[in-house]
Amino acid sequence: MKIAIFVDKFGRVLPFFSTGVVEVYSDESGYWKCIRQVPMVFGSEPSMNEVLRNIRMLISEFDGCDLLVVENVQGIANSYLSDFHIGVWKVKGLFLDESLLNHIKQEVGKAIAEQEQNRIVAAPTLVGKEEDAVYELDLATLIDCDASLSSKSVLIPFLQSVNFRELIIICRQSPKWLEQSMELFQLSSIVDEMGDGILCLTLIPIDFNTGLEIRKSADTTFINSLDDSCSSFGCNSVGVCAPQPIENK
Repeated sequence: MKIAIFVDKFGRVLPFFSTGVVEVYSDESGYWKCIRQVPMVFGSEPSMNEVLRNIRMLISEFDGCDLLVVENVQGIANSYLSDFHIGVWKVKGLFLDESLLNHIKQEVGKAIAEQEQNRIVAAPTLVGKEEDAVYELDLATLIDCDASLSSKSVLIPFLQSVNFRELIIICRQSPKWLEQSMELFQLSSIVDEMGDGILCLTLIPIDFNTGLEIRKSADTTFINSLDDSCSSFGCNSVGVCAPQPIENK
């Protein structure tokens, strides 16, 4: 891991808009070592160009480091650092030894682990035993929580890579492109009303034994031109941004 820390000549951690040295530390050798020192100077009233110039200079010297330790940072500098994917860790006081770096590394690791634990998996999940081959997906909540996703981007890779007996999809409206692709993928479907405008759409392969090979070989080029309405206005959120258990039908 690499951590950059902005300090003065006495080792005091500085606010971002100060004059001092950004020291870049790496523990790739098994211990913390200062691999780079980058002077940074700000005037009394730095302009936007001066702020951007200093940040670009830092980025060019960081060599893969994406965490900057400062006493504080505000305004446009915070925005620019975020744009360049540089995280900020705020500390007040003296940088005396590597214990501070170890503490930061430990806390960053905890935060990353927590994010991974809470991350919504953008794919159907197995329900019960593997041999039952039943999967479920809360498509409505998933797309509502991540606008970059669409029903096509989530479902097509799954359909063409996983052999399933049932795929249970929760949404407010069945994706139109999927309805028009049932024959292509050799699927049948059952739609159940769950109340409050929620649908439970269950996809079932016409032939489980040959279904995956058929779906793998299906030419999905034309699907790109079909309506993906479930991602744009059909699948409103069912609840909060977390997968919800699907009750037995």
